[in-house]
Amino acid sequence: MSCSGNIDTCNESGGECLECGRRDCPINAEMHYWHDGCGPCGTVHDVIRALVEAAHKNAVAKGFYPGDGGEKVNIPEKLALIHAEISEGLEEVRSGKPHFYEGEKGKPEGLGIELADAVIRIFDLCGHLGIDLGQMILTKMTYNKTRPAKHGKLF
Repeated sequence: MSCSGNIDTCNESGGECLECGRRDCPINAEMHYWHDGCGPCGTVHDVIRALVEAAHKNAVAKGFYPGDGGEKVNIPEKLALIHAEISEGLEEVRSGKPHFYEGEKGKPEGLGIELADAVIRIFDLCGHLGIDLGQMILTKMTYNKTRPAKHGKLF
């Protein structure tokens, strides 16, 4: 029997939360994720943790963090760079361009790429600050389920 890659129909790999054993864990939602339909490879939390680590490691290697001179990391600057990626995404939408296209010299461009850039910068900052982003997302999503429509706002 081969894995269908679908959590709802796969009999080979189960699909239960690693913490509580339920298929739809309301507490931490650490569901199995599938790699090429081959079966469980970890949890969503594991994936986020690995992406945070990889993004931060790459940012350090590319010189986005000060050397050993005792300089402090400018957190407001890091937040502004995240915002800049979102603004670049807005400009892609305003230009009517597709979500993904190849720019000059094959550079990936488009709204999807700018959103990815923002997420990568968020992952990097969380890696630097030691924030368990996976847990923060799960905590916030659980809380958001208790909130009113549009969180009580107009939009």
